Amino acid sequence: MRRNSRARIGVSLLLVAGALGLGAAPSTAADTPAAAPSAIPTPSAYALD
Repeated sequence: MRRNSRARIGVSLLLVAGALGLGAAPSTAADTPAAAPSAIPTPSAYALD
């Protein structure tokens, strides 16, 4: 019984860690493309002017 409870706790921790990892990955992936295009057009805007 103790092994089963420990296994369930371990699986639940893995699921929570995976959910946190999946929740953090889209936010970082969404932040980096948003920051990159905003940094890229500024030199091109100066070049066009």
